[in-house]
Amino acid sequence: MVITYHDETCFRIQSGNLSLVVDPVSEKFKSDVTIKTNLALPYNKTEKDLIVGAGEYEINGISIRGTQASYDKKAGIKTIFEVVMENIALGFFGKIDANPEPDLIEKLGNLEIIFLPVGKGYLDEKSALKIVKQVKPNIVIPYPTKATKDFLEEMGGKSEISDKLTLKKKDILEMGEKMRAVCLKS
Repeated sequence: MVITYHDETCFRIQSGNLSLVVDPVSEKFKSDVTIKTNLALPYNKTEKDLIVGAGEYEINGISIRGTQASYDKKAGIKTIFEVVMENIALGFFGKIDANPEPDLIEKLGNLEIIFLPVGKGYLDEKSALKIVKQVKPNIVIPYPTKATKDFLEEMGGKSEISDKLTLKKKDILEMGEKMRAVCLKS
């Protein structure tokens, strides 16, 4: 699995020939499966293999579960997605700007990697750290890149900045209880 960051809340996860894009920043992003964590209203779904909103989905061997985090007439519907690829549980928090209810976090299950928005317009550092402590992932990928330096320091432990993250399930198993933060450059 190769994870790359493409600005704002956009990530590409590549697994062999299969690709998943979360919150594409332009129409040019081609993928086998696309997820949008923020749904502006009104909405008209026209794309095939586009996942929006709460529900359970299975596409191209990728298991996806969306849980509604918030709803606002102006901001639309914000959804947190749990995605299982290569037997690795990924959690995409999209554009949330407030801590979700604790029971919502419990519903997400055992997430091994979380993608967490930190900084102006998103979660403040304290709120983001609270989520990290609740979820207890092996890897935290904070974004956007510019806003995460202080968050990485607050997290403590091992952190790194990289162009991409390449890993397999065995890498996560070898980590055991350890946690690391990886800040991906766009």
